[in-house]
Amino acid sequence: MKAALLLAAGPAAAQAVGDCDGPAAGAQHVYAPFEATIRDFAGGAIRVTALDEGPDARGSSMMNRGAYHLTVTIRREDGAVTDCALVSAREGEGFFGMRMGEIAASEDAGITVINLPVDEVLGGDMLVARTLYLGVDPGAGTVQAAYEAPVDPAAPDRDETK
Repeated sequence: MKAALLLAAGPAAAQAVGDCDGPAAGAQHVYAPFEATIRDFAGGAIRVTALDEGPDARGSSMMNRGAYHLTVTIRREDGAVTDCALVSAREGEGFFGMRMGEIAASEDAGITVINLPVDEVLGGDMLVARTLYLGVDPGAGTVQAAYEAPVDPAAPDRDETK
């Protein structure tokens, strides 16, 4: 149910999910240690790779903008990549930081929900820690992103006044 609700809600406006065609998705941005920055899920069908565009992308100020992005690739059993998505904080702007050591995933009805703590710069100078949720459907080849955990409307502890 959690995965279905995440995908039904669609991506939140603060995240950008796009094609892996742009310069931020280039292989030159993959960084070591690879065992920490490249993670496989769903029996290897989904690969999440952390990317760092480097100091030039961060701008002149430490808090100017984020330079970390993610690629999410979906692979067939023979290893061929069928789909790739670039996940960023906003169009053209990466996250200020990502804690890949804390990445976790669960599977629900064929959809893998991946959660990753990230840091984002808002307003040019405010650092905000959030959890990024990715809903990955290997069968459909789709990736969606949201900052908030999906709310199950059937949950008995849901506060209806909010």
